[in-house]
Amino acid sequence: MKKISVVFGVLLFLATSVAPAYCAEKDNIIDKNNKYGGKTEEEIYHSGDKKHENGISKIVEYYDSNNKIVEIVSYYRDISIIRDGVFKREQHYKMGKLTKAEFYYTDEHSRLDGLAKSEIYYDHDEKKTKAEFHYSPAYAEKKVLSKMEVFYDKEGEAYKRIYYDLSGKMISTEEKQLEWKTKK
Repeated sequence: MKKISVVFGVLLFLATSVAPAYCAEKDNIIDKNNKYGGKTEEEIYHSGDKKHENGISKIVEYYDSNNKIVEIVSYYRDISIIRDGVFKREQHYKMGKLTKAEFYYTDEHSRLDGLAKSEIYYDHDEKKTKAEFHYSPAYAEKKVLSKMEVFYDKEGEAYKRIYYDLSGKMISTEEKQLEWKTKK
C-alpha cells in the first residue's frame, strides 16, 4: 500500500510540475496582454509537423480579453512562397467568425505579376462577399490599374468587378450576366 502511495505521489508531483511546463511550451504564450486585451500564442512548425508539410512555418494567434480569437497570422515557408508568392496571411475575426483575410505577396511576386496584397471580406455566415486586389505602384503606373474590387453573390460567384487607377478614381466596371460586360 505504501508503494502505491509513493508511486501516486510521484505521479502527482510530475503532473503538477512537469505537465504545466510542457503545456506552456506547447501553447507558447508570448504576450499575456496584447493589443486586444488578451493573450497572444505563437506556434512554430518544424519538419515532420503537418502544418510545416503544408507550407506553414509559424502561426501567431491573438485573443481578446474574453479569450475569443480576434486575429490569426500565418507565415509561410520558402517552398510555399516560391509557389504562391504569399509570405503572410492575416485572418480577422469578430465574435469568433471570420470577417476578413489578407494575403501579402513578396516583392518578387509583385514585380512579376503586379499583385502586392489581396483582401477577402466575409459576411456573418463566413461567406465571401468581396475581394480587393491591390497592385504595386510600379505595376499601376505601367498598366494604369492600382486596385480591383470583385463582388460575390450568395453562391460565391463573382458578379461585378470595379477597376481603379492610382488616384483611386474608378476606371471601369464589369458585370457578369452570361459573360462579363465592360462599362466605362
